[in-house]
Amino acid sequence: MGYVSEICLHKKTQLTTADESCTLAEVLKVLEDSGMSRKDVFLTIASKGLRGDLAAITKIIAKYSSITSCITLDIGKDDFIRRTLITLPAKTTTDTRDLNIHLLEKKKFKAVELEELNSKQN
Repeated sequence: MGYVSEICLHKKTQLTTADESCTLAEVLKVLEDSGMSRKDVFLTIASKGLRGDLAAITKIIAKYSSITSCITLDIGKDDFIRRTLITLPAKTTTDTRDLNIHLLEKKKFKAVELEELNSKQN
């Protein structure tokens, strides 16, 4: 099953099967529903993709902040890096973001990007 078909939604939020087609519009809709259209904070974290990395990342962040959504990227591409896109609520303070980044990097994860979208919710 390709990456696109894995994240496409089909009737009542069921995932599509490998033989069903998935359009770019459907992929963009999934991303929009995950918080891309709101004024949220997006934190991209790099990890080695080891067993338990996702659980460790979310445990660190959830200790001090809510997690609006989480998307993992690069699955199956290689064995050396995985990107995890964590969406935090817009109300997350700079101090909390900085603390999360510090704690993640202390555990050998790398915060590779922090972005705040300024668009309003639809």
